[in-house]
Amino acid sequence: MKLIRLLSTIGVCLLQFSCATPKSYLTFSDWDSDSNKLIKRREFVEAYSSLNYFDKWGHGKGSITYPELFTATFQSMDRDQSNSISAEEFSAQIKLFFFGMFNGSFGAWDSDASGSLSSDEFISHIRVTNFGSLWDENSDKRVSEKEMAGGMFYVCDINNDGSVDESELSSWKRNR
Repeated sequence: MKLIRLLSTIGVCLLQFSCATPKSYLTFSDWDSDSNKLIKRREFVEAYSSLNYFDKWGHGKGSITYPELFTATFQSMDRDQSNSISAEEFSAQIKLFFFGMFNGSFGAWDSDASGSLSSDEFISHIRVTNFGSLWDENSDKRVSEKEMAGGMFYVCDINNDGSVDESELSSWKRNR
């Protein structure tokens, strides 16, 4: 009888576990797993990976090449989807994507002085920088989902204090 009760309890637990709703990560507290009002890199990577955000960049692949990273970055920075990056779009985002280590200027990248960057202009300039290696932690010339998540943590951490607060997360989610 005890064995039947034990097996029944195990069965109920397995059923509850298998039917449980996956964590949604809709609110700040969902991302802040230790409830300390700050999201550390580990927490951010876990949430980012769980939400399949990488699929936007990797299209179902486990990693992307540097050229794919450059193209996806261009598309992400082109907020108005005009197939070009304005000076305003560039200035608002380039340092974030370079983790604060960008020293160039929009004018230097705007080769034809049109006032906006085409995909070709952007990619020709970004590929001669260290951009890919900033995101590629293991130097395999590919950016994995985990590396992308780690990089996005630094993009989200606007004040560079090593954690993401509620305001930073809200801004990142609104602008991604």
